[in-house]
Amino acid sequence: MTTWLQGMWAMPIIRSLLGSIVLIVIGKLILYPITAKIIASMPHTKDDVGFKGRVHAIRDAVHMLGNAILFCIMIFLVLSMTFNIFGIDIVPTLLSAGVITIIVSVIVGLAMQAMIKDVIAWLFNIYEDRYRVGEQVKFNMALEGTITAMHMRFLNIRDDEKKVHSVPNSWINVVSNHTRPQ
Repeated sequence: MTTWLQGMWAMPIIRSLLGSIVLIVIGKLILYPITAKIIASMPHTKDDVGFKGRVHAIRDAVHMLGNAILFCIMIFLVLSMTFNIFGIDIVPTLLSAGVITIIVSVIVGLAMQAMIKDVIAWLFNIYEDRYRVGEQVKFNMALEGTITAMHMRFLNIRDDEKKVHSVPNSWINVVSNHTRPQ
């Protein structure tokens, strides 16, 4: 057993695995308490019917974020272990790829700007509980109707003429909710 552990490729793999497990545990220890604090600070009343749905949506969003980060860590780990087994030193490659990564990150960031705005607006709507599915609303003093579906990037609203409009979440600034008493 000791000869296997002292093998040429076993120790870097074990170090990589332990390092990634530590990163994942630390990430979970940080991410979940933050989520609990956000949920605890959400405004609601005892008879709030939509509160459980909002909590579920926020937990789903945090879970998706955690899974995306975990996926990236695992892909990097597998690639680095594979290169290490074959004796390929990836440090110079990673250093030279840094500039390319910055350029690609800027391009992707600019391309995803609208989607990120929509998702952030969706999270704030869930947190603030401005409207729900089935409520009669008016957006930006222009579009009025009943909300039929809410998604991460957009929501569907049916107007009085029975037309369904898909509205990006970032487009919504002023909301007049005709269903809830003020």
